[in-house]
Amino acid sequence: MRALRAAVALSLFTVLSAVSVSACKPKAGSKCTGTQGACLDGDTALLCVDGEIKEVECRGTTGCMKPGLPIGTGDVTCAHDKAEAGEACEKEDEPTCSTDKKQMLVCKDHKWSVQMECSGVHGCVNNAKGVTCTGGIDKEGADCEEADTYSCTPDKTKMLVCKDKKMVVASLCKGQHGCRLQGKKVDCDNTLSDVGDVCMSGSIACSMDKKAFLECKDGKYAKKQDCKQQCTVFRDEIQCR
Repeated sequence: MRALRAAVALSLFTVLSAVSVSACKPKAGSKCTGTQGACLDGDTALLCVDGEIKEVECRGTTGCMKPGLPIGTGDVTCAHDKAEAGEACEKEDEPTCSTDKKQMLVCKDHKWSVQMECSGVHGCVNNAKGVTCTGGIDKEGADCEEADTYSCTPDKTKMLVCKDKKMVVASLCKGQHGCRLQGKKVDCDNTLSDVGDVCMSGSIACSMDKKAFLECKDGKYAKKQDCKQQCTVFRDEIQCR
């Protein structure tokens, strides 16, 4: 009789334990609160995102880690060294890099969204210092983060600068070399320009017809003097003869 009772008790304990563990494991699509979650596998987590359990990709060296007990339940950590736009994310405004390192992403409305293009030499970098995005090629009006950083337009005719979180025209680049990226520096060949062109303080240029010497005043080129013979550009040096 005692053996039978022990067997029944053990069987009941096994069933209750199984139910308890099963109840602790979240399922994708189910409702949730707080920090419920588990590791689906080493690279995917099941996390409580906006009140619902969702599969979240853990793209990083540590992947999905599960310190809770029983194994696979409790709080988990999900690495976001990189991500793909449109994937689910749990921490609003958290930044990361795209998998190809060409974009900086940020978690908005629980999805990774493109914050800005990172077309510079180093692209997007995510390390212990944080997420950095180096430009190089941007469209006028594109979003940006770091003030006073420069880039070129795709057609290389303009140099842009980040002002008030937007890329705006800093200078037109009508010279032979246009706008180009040299190492970490953006170079704008504005040695040939028209009166009224947008420019940077201190810049000088020859007029497009090479008959006048121009200088930048209040952000636009103005005629400084006419050239009796010709305004010439040689190795980025300008002479008015």
